[in-house]
Amino acid sequence: MRLLSAVVLTFLVNVAPVIAQSSPIVEIPFRRALGRSGPVARIDVYPRVGYTIINFREAFGETNEKIRQVTLGDSNPIDVTSDDPACISNLKLYSSGDTACSASLLYVKVDNDAVENLQQTRLTVLTDNHLFLFDLILRQKGEPKGFNIKPLPTSHTRSEKVAIEQIEHLYLGYASAIDKGIVSEALAHRIHHFLVYARAGKALTEAAAEAGVSMDLVRKLSSLGMT
Repeated sequence: MRLLSAVVLTFLVNVAPVIAQSSPIVEIPFRRALGRSGPVARIDVYPRVGYTIINFREAFGETNEKIRQVTLGDSNPIDVTSDDPACISNLKLYSSGDTACSASLLYVKVDNDAVENLQQTRLTVLTDNHLFLFDLILRQKGEPKGFNIKPLPTSHTRSEKVAIEQIEHLYLGYASAIDKGIVSEALAHRIHHFLVYARAGKALTEAAAEAGVSMDLVRKLSSLGMT
């Protein structure tokens, strides 16, 4: 995976909202964007026709949640920029201070000269409290759409919201452990499988047992994700 900056050209801040208003809008439910309801959400991208916009503003609502990190698969001809001119190329996880990335819109563009190298790639978006997953799909014909991430409905039960938050804390803890270099490659592989099982809806104890990790480790990951 390569870490992308959300470095943005100044004109995008002003032009992108106009593009978004004139483009068809596709709504992606919150849980689908988290990868917890159905297959991973798919986002179509097109060469030679401008930017595809992913809008998190409605999903974030009044919580002040922001995008902190974006990753893509290696060796693909996609550029990702954002609505935050302050974002920098060497952004690290959990940045703070004046250089912290705090975006709520992503602009995705395909390199016109390398479209044959891309068919599908995974886009991962890390925010203050969540990990969003998307599959970017190359379409040779068509026009860019706007993708709007919908907020979690207020009708969802508190237990379901807590479960989603708990999984996200575990993902954040996993990312922190990787960033700090405190887990081996083999252990990171087992943790990844545990998170896949947990996100699929298995009980944490069952997911841990199948992946071969201890509940003590699960608690440590959760603690890391909440700090």
